[in-house]
Amino acid sequence: MYLQCLFLFGEFIMIIQNIAQARKLIKDACVDNIVIIDTENKEDSPEGFTVAYRHEEKEYSFYFPVGHEDYILNIPLDQAKKYLKEICDNAEKIVFHNAQYDLNILEKFYQIEIPLHRIECTLLMHWCIDSERYHGLKDIMKNEFGIADTVKYKAAKQSLEDFFQYAVNDGYYTLRLYEKLSRQINNLPRVKKAYRTFEIPFINVLRDMNQRRNFIRVDYHLMRYYVGIMDIEKEFV
Repeated sequence: MYLQCLFLFGEFIMIIQNIAQARKLIKDACVDNIVIIDTENKEDSPEGFTVAYRHEEKEYSFYFPVGHEDYILNIPLDQAKKYLKEICDNAEKIVFHNAQYDLNILEKFYQIEIPLHRIECTLLMHWCIDSERYHGLKDIMKNEFGIADTVKYKAAKQSLEDFFQYAVNDGYYTLRLYEKLSRQINNLPRVKKAYRTFEIPFINVLRDMNQRRNFIRVDYHLMRYYVGIMDIEKEFV
């Protein structure tokens, strides 16, 4: 079987095609109970997903190709579903950047549902901690870590190797970001409460809006009041 390796940030980043490697990944990923998942897809079909985690003080990010055209080493969709389900069933926390999007993809293409109490979202974490800045993953990595992404999305769409690199980068970025934001939000009790009490449950509302293409009106003044409460909390830390 085929296993392609890329080298990134001092660790091996792998494109999974080997069943034994996939089994080891799943075992290692669930040891520390926090796993990053990032999905890639076309409008009507899945392309693949990234799984990232920290194990024995090292960061790992692996891409599972599922539906790339003209790529003969895609993992069969049924097998990919089994890999994802085992990870989602055994990890204590599943972390996404923009959880509502990835959760819809997991349900639509992989028939996987994850309860909200086991979900973390770095986009929502970042919004709660710093509502005035951009919340895109690449923007945050540049601002927080000084890491400029080496592969742009448009370029990744033109080259399969660049696409794989783009995907594993996102897994690695989300892992690094979650580790930093989780420490910050744990030092902000009221912000953490707002994040867990309001923002995480609201994911299901956003998912429903996305699926139905519905939109709701937001009271600007109420939103500013809500953001102000969290800003006051941060001033006292």
